[in-house]
Amino acid sequence: MAKQEAFLGNKDLGDSLDSAEALLKKHNDFETSLAAQDVKFSLLDEFAKVRLPSICSFFASEWPNL
Repeated sequence: MAKQEAFLGNKDLGDSLDSAEALLKKHNDFETSLAAQDVKFSLLDEFAKVRLPSICSFFASEWPNL
């Protein structure tokens, strides 16, 4: 993500059509990467909210003296 943060801080808008299109492609790639990270965080959030409490309850009932 540090690489993407550096990309966001870049003020270069391109000095030709080719360089502007290359920057636009990099931006689109960044958005794709960001969307993939969002999916991963959503899955982790679901696990933490839904599944983790039931796993903890199971172990607490199996080994109450831990």
